[in-house]
Amino acid sequence: MTAQMESTRPSPWKMADAPTEYTQLLQSKIFGFEIAIESIEAKFKSSQNKSKADREGVRTGLDMQKRSAPPIYEFLVKD
Repeated sequence: MTAQMESTRPSPWKMADAPTEYTQLLQSKIFGFEIAIESIEAKFKSSQNKSKADREGVRTGLDMQKRSAPPIYEFLVKD
């Protein structure tokens, strides 16, 4: 995942850059679990409380990382 997320940066960070003690500590804290989901309730949040400049900033950031904005985001950054 790190390779994918960092690949477009001028100096991509690698897990090997982190101190061994740190990565060992992180690995010792990872655990798995299973949970039964009985229902899901969702709410559409479109950052309507943010300014147009903020929304365009997110879009610019995604573009700089060579990622596509979700299709709905095209609608949200329009006037």
